[in-house]
Amino acid sequence: MSNKDLTLEEKIDKILKYQTRVYRLQIIKFIIGLILFIVIVVLPIVWFVYWIKSFDFTGISEVYESIKGASGGIDKINELLNQL
Repeated sequence: MSNKDLTLEEKIDKILKYQTRVYRLQIIKFIIGLILFIVIVVLPIVWFVYWIKSFDFTGISEVYESIKGASGGIDKINELLNQL
């Protein structure tokens, strides 16, 4: 049966079914996009922050402070650099 032969109620029913399918597809598309955004953008940022926090920078800061406190003696600086 073609669309021209349908009654008004049947045409409205077809339109409503179509709109329902389109609405469900839009929701599915949004959910997939949200999941991809979380996996591609958010998780790498969170992982990177935890990765940076896992580094121990206390040794580097101690060496920097001792180099900064040196009175300009090149031998002392070379000795500290060799310790690194």
